[in-house]
Amino acid sequence: MQRAQEGDEDAYVELLVLLTDATRRYVARLARDGVPVTPLPSPLARWWAWTLKAAIAAAIVTIVLGVRPDLALRVREPRFVLAATFTGLLALTATGNAFLLSVPGASTRRAMRLVPLIAAIAWAALLWIRMTAIGNPIA
Repeated sequence: MQRAQEGDEDAYVELLVLLTDATRRYVARLARDGVPVTPLPSPLARWWAWTLKAAIAAAIVTIVLGVRPDLALRVREPRFVLAATFTGLLALTATGNAFLLSVPGASTRRAMRLVPLIAAIAWAALLWIRMTAIGNPIA
């Protein structure tokens, strides 16, 4: 090891051979002694589980904090309904793609990657329209 640090190329090559040999032995041991692993559920099953857990969490928060006092009036406004719809779609598509793209070898089509981006742009545009409709809420 000391010789490899000093720049001796033969020692460095010898060290690489030892590491490679150790790696080969390690992989062989894993293949020989390894136990089967439980595969993950499908991305769709994991998406459904996440959606169910998120809905339960949202229901608990709603119970604890209560609903908006003006919710009955706001539900009649198309802009409010559109914003809520785009927000929900953004969360669902981003989560679905995260589960899908986390699987090695799964579909990595560009269209699948763009769906959350398109939803995020639509949500941001709708938010911008709502903000400009009420004046300048940032100032």
